[in-house]
Amino acid sequence: MGGMIQVQRITVSSRIRELWPALRIHALSFAGGKIGIGNPAIDPLRRAILTRLRHRIHTPREILELPQQKAFDLPLRGIGSSSSRPLRHLALLADVIAGRPFPVINDVVDCAHLTALFHLLPAFAWDLGSLTPPLQVDLIPPAVEEEAEPCLVDARGPVAGIRCGQLRAAVTTATREFAVGIVDPGLEGGLDPTRTCRRLANWVRALTGATVRTLEQDG
Repeated sequence: MGGMIQVQRITVSSRIRELWPALRIHALSFAGGKIGIGNPAIDPLRRAILTRLRHRIHTPREILELPQQKAFDLPLRGIGSSSSRPLRHLALLADVIAGRPFPVINDVVDCAHLTALFHLLPAFAWDLGSLTPPLQVDLIPPAVEEEAEPCLVDARGPVAGIRCGQLRAAVTTATREFAVGIVDPGLEGGLDPTRTCRRLANWVRALTGATVRTLEQDG
């Protein structure tokens, strides 16, 4: 792959495979470019996605009934993880349909949030320079006294979880190498990998000018 990217593969644990046999991580790594805040190029994308969601979903209960929510929640309930806390990106969706402002953090994190809302699936951005390989998706508690959930983990522990959200290795304007990934449970055959990654690459490149590198992954 070249460059200084340390994480070259994402694996999926056997515990995850038992619950979600078709789960796949659609992930791309990026290097170079410039991460800013509030790039106006993101505005048309944000308007289109938020308008579509506000026309489609109107109440918090509708969010909990989404097939994407159930695809994660039902297997977790089957192993006794009974949290009623919605997936992190669907909590963001609840804010959107309530009319609260979309949070502006930086162009990469904002793009990851919009990617999650576009697919109604968990999506994360992480700073590759802050991670210690290997990187895996595993079923673990993100913190003491928390119930287990699918988390991105490296050699030092949880990085992000589908319910708890980002825990560390967050992308900032000082980040030079980063990755963005979508957690796809394989609902109805799952997302098309080629189209999904091409769309993600186009969005991130338009906002940052970064060079795309594909992360190897299981599934």
